[in-house]
Amino acid sequence: MRDEDDPANQDEISRLEERIAEYSNGVDLNPDEIPALDELLVAANKVTDETKIERILAVVDESFADRSVLFFTEYKATQALLMSALHKRYGDGCVTFINGDGFIEDVRDSSGNISDCREDRRHAATRFNRGEVRFLVSTEAAGEGVDLQGHCSTLIHVDLPRNPMRLHQRVGRLSRYGQTDPVDVITVRNPDTVESRIWDLLDEKLARINLAFQNAMDDPEDIRQLVIGMASPGMFAKAFAGADATAVDQTLDDWFDTETATFGGEDAVNTVHSLIGHVARFDFGAVAAQIPQVDLPDLVPFFKAILAVRGRRPEQADDIRLRFRPPDEWKDDFAISVVDRYVLLFAREPQPNIGEDIAGVGLRVVDRAVSDALQLTAAFAAIKGLDAPIFVFTVRDRITGSDSSVRTILVAAQLNGDGAWDLIRDWELIQRLNPLADRPRSLVVTDVRPARDALDMMADARAHVVSRIDALELPFELPVVESIACLVPGATATPEF
Repeated sequence: MRDEDDPANQDEISRLEERIAEYSNGVDLNPDEIPALDELLVAANKVTDETKIERILAVVDESFADRSVLFFTEYKATQALLMSALHKRYGDGCVTFINGDGFIEDVRDSSGNISDCREDRRHAATRFNRGEVRFLVSTEAAGEGVDLQGHCSTLIHVDLPRNPMRLHQRVGRLSRYGQTDPVDVITVRNPDTVESRIWDLLDEKLARINLAFQNAMDDPEDIRQLVIGMASPGMFAKAFAGADATAVDQTLDDWFDTETATFGGEDAVNTVHSLIGHVARFDFGAVAAQIPQVDLPDLVPFFKAILAVRGRRPEQADDIRLRFRPPDEWKDDFAISVVDRYVLLFAREPQPNIGEDIAGVGLRVVDRAVSDALQLTAAFAAIKGLDAPIFVFTVRDRITGSDSSVRTILVAAQLNGDGAWDLIRDWELIQRLNPLADRPRSLVVTDVRPARDALDMMADARAHVVSRIDALELPFELPVVESIACLVPGATATPEF
């Protein structure tokens, strides 16, 4: 089960929250709650103007009159309200939307007529990227895995989530490969609320944390995202939900400091220094040979293989595109179940064609493929066209709880023509195996143990990896090498050497 803060689940959670009243018949309320609810209803009925929406429209008119704008909301009801306001101000057809199911109710056009709207998220993203529509209003369904930088560099947070990492994920839809302009980000919130005060306190604390990292990195925004990412989502939820609305500022400050006492502490400082170090004095040219020479197209054979495992035969349109129906086993994932057919693009195109998704971590169908691969247990394969055995190992740190962000790496060893072992890094292994993996009939995978001579060779290969550990420059204090796979030449599961 995913964490409730997972962006893939946010639309479904929001939908349930919006409709919970429909299923609340028979629920007994605390007698003290009824007068409070009556008071809220009276106050709500007095609202005639949506001041937040009016303020947002004023910001667009004053600062972004000639620009496309991406809006993020928490709830579909807010999404419909904003879309209606945009229609009224800028005319019908000026806005599209992205949410979890591609459907939204109660949207008004410029004449005040109410209707429901449907649009596939990929189609909406493509139209927005091409400038065919000026505004896009999205819920968290576009928080990850959707590229929206093709024609936009302006983002407005209409509602704020209770985890600041999701703010960075939203900005990441625009601030990415292919963006040619600085990204402007606007946050709209009521300064008179406790929630707004909590955001101010969080910003102040992050500013103090940045001071501790000034000698590690020049860009404090990257540090903010890194520190936020190391914190538990539960800490942020507790900070927002547990604050006392009646507390005076100093009491609220003290409470917040107590609740976030470990946020950005010594562990974060050590991690940042371990990851970044003194970048200004680092010579990247000296390690050019170690920089992976692989990119998205190198993932095509993997994706074809995992789809074959799930009983799907994808259609490869060209070197960088796969068309396929998602396997039935993946349709328990809400974000995947709403898409009947995928066209996955394995290239960093700033404006993909209509109906295409760019493959990458965060796109649910890619995450699911990786998850399925990690669950495979077969570890022995005979491969036609393989010149010599390859033995694959993981390397991890025997010391648990270390500060290193790298927990495990993959490495392999293969016999060369001289009978000696070559050390192969993970990305080099991809390059060697992709031409073979791209031909499914060349591969026979089995759960049985390999022949005895293969096991002896695996022991020799492991000894070679252990002897070359220093060449890998790993951040491990006591590295442990463990065998995970044996790949041998041949067409059967019991080859002879």
